Amino acid sequence: MIERSLRESFELAPFEALWKRTPVVGGPAFAIRDGVDGFFAASEDEAAERIVELVRDPGLAIEMGRAGRDRVREQFLVTAALERELRAVAASVHAA
Repeated sequence: MIERSLRESFELAPFEALWKRTPVVGGPAFAIRDGVDGFFAASEDEAAERIVELVRDPGLAIEMGRAGRDRVREQFLVTAALERELRAVAASVHAA
């Protein structure tokens, strides 16, 4: 997926692509771990170079896709948020 929005806001499109095991090229920078689940690209030329790299190396694209899906599962799904909340409640109960 090519995501050209460079502003720092929470947009779902990059995370939807990562959930579908698709590396993201572009921005915003907080959505992408450069070289792990996609590539940050500040210009169109850089984005084009990174896309060519992914096309030429499908293994890399698969690896990045897996990393992206894992990250979304661990950090952004409602089940992950619920787990964090339950851990916080359990910690406060044990501390009391």
